[in-house]
This record gives sequence, C-alpha cells and structure tokens, in this order.
Amino acid sequence: VQIVYEDESWFSPLKVPRLRAFSRQGNPQRIPARRRFKKGDPRSLVVYGALRLSDRSVDVWRSDGYPNSTRTRAFLHHLLRGATRAGKRWLVVIWDNASFHVSKIQKKWMRRYNRWARKHGRTRIVPYQLPTASPWLNPIEPHWLHCKRAVYAVDHIPTIEEIRHAVDDYFDRWPSHVSGWAMS
Repeated sequence: VQIVYEDESWFSPLKVPRLRAFSRQGNPQRIPARRRFKKGDPRSLVVYGALRLSDRSVDVWRSDGYPNSTRTRAFLHHLLRGATRAGKRWLVVIWDNASFHVSKIQKKWMRRYNRWARKHGRTRIVPYQLPTASPWLNPIEPHWLHCKRAVYAVDHIPTIEEIRHAVDDYFDRWPSHVSGWAMS
C-alpha cells in the first residue's frame, strides 16, 4: 500500500498573492505594473503534488492552465505508474474536497479504472476525502505557502517561464522527486 497526501496549487503573473516587504520611511515600496500577454500565451501554471507518507518525499507534476478533472486524472495516472513500478497493489490518495476531486466524471473514471486494474493485476486507487475546510490535516499544504513565497517577489512580477524555474528550484531543495511535465 502506498499512501499519499495530494494537493494542487496554481501560479499566475495575473494573480500575485499577498506579499510583505519593508522599506525606508518616506520611500514606499513600488509595485510593478502587470505584464501584457500575447494571444495564446499561457496565463497560469498548475502544480500538483503528492507527499508520500512512507518517505516524506514529494512527487510533483505540472501543466499549463488551471486545475480541473482532466489534469487531476493525468496526475493520478502519473502516481499510479510510480506505485505500479514500486510493486504496490493499492494507492491511497488523501485529498480535499475540491470540485475536480469529487466530480461525477472523476468518480466514474476511478470506478472504471479500478475494475480494469483488478482484472489486469495493476495498482488500484482508493480516494479518501479530508473534511471540508481543513487544510491543516493535509501535510503538503505548507509546501504551497513556502513555494509561493519563493516564486513571487514584491518588486518583480514573474513570467510563466520564471515561475516554472522557481517552482523547480523550490522542490529541488527538498528531498523530493520532481518529475512529469505536461503541456496542455
């Protein structure tokens, strides 16, 4: 059995989180103007993470865009491949009640996948929903807070490419396994 705590976060130059900064009295901090985007440029990056309970490592998967059922399913496939390679029969995914986790499409896919996996001797998935509005129960949550602090700065609005590199740098500093890159 492999147990993981799953969560996701998204990053965008359009939506910078609240940041703190100090400046000299009478010389206030200046916030740069937002960037203009060309048509077709990615405007956000979604980062999925799974903290493995066994070794506390974080498996990370990224894609352009926002979290949704399709991207969540792609990340679950990524986790299932790793669990199958490790010889695990079950993958227990502990996650919050985001709409794309509890959607009918997701539940239907999991039922169908588990029937197929049982028939073919592959790793099966068991979702476990955390109570609503309880991020403190998911130990991967602090990673997103610290990662966003590492990505964003008061005096600079990063591009999507800079965000990708900063996210990679953040997770490279942790004992984690950064893998999987999807472009949508």
